[in-house]
Amino acid sequence: MTTAQIEYALGIMLRTSEELATQDNASTQDPIFLVQQQAEFVRQPPGDGDEIRWVTPDGEGPCTMAEATEEMGIDAYPWNVRSVLIQRGATEIGIESRWEHVSAHFTRAAATRYIEANKHRMTEPRIYVDTQYRCNEWNMVRAVLLAAHRKPGALEEFVRAALS
Repeated sequence: MTTAQIEYALGIMLRTSEELATQDNASTQDPIFLVQQQAEFVRQPPGDGDEIRWVTPDGEGPCTMAEATEEMGIDAYPWNVRSVLIQRGATEIGIESRWEHVSAHFTRAAATRYIEANKHRMTEPRIYVDTQYRCNEWNMVRAVLLAAHRKPGALEEFVRAALS
């Protein structure tokens, strides 16, 4: 690695060390800050989803029943709308919504930075705090970063020796 790459890596590790030592762990032992986004999946039969949506014959959708009737120019009584949509070729689908894993971070600040940098390609991002209790690999790396905050200079010496 070049000196610039080592300095860059060291800067990230020192910032992470500082953030780990000073952050609110959300009352969670060995926390991990997960970035998640909302994802939707089509379910068949439609009743298996969280909500019902429609795809119109010209491929518009998925949309709500009101949007589908407007798109298709249907003026029907409320109790008759579903059967009219189906007669005119609309397809009823079920949509299941769930949270999907995007990335994992040692600190809330790092998770927030990730969302800020990538929110343009995520759907309803959030930070979910989970625990890494009994996950020895994760917790050992976390412990080294925390120790670096308590003993200034130790991390720099270790990183320079390991990466040069």
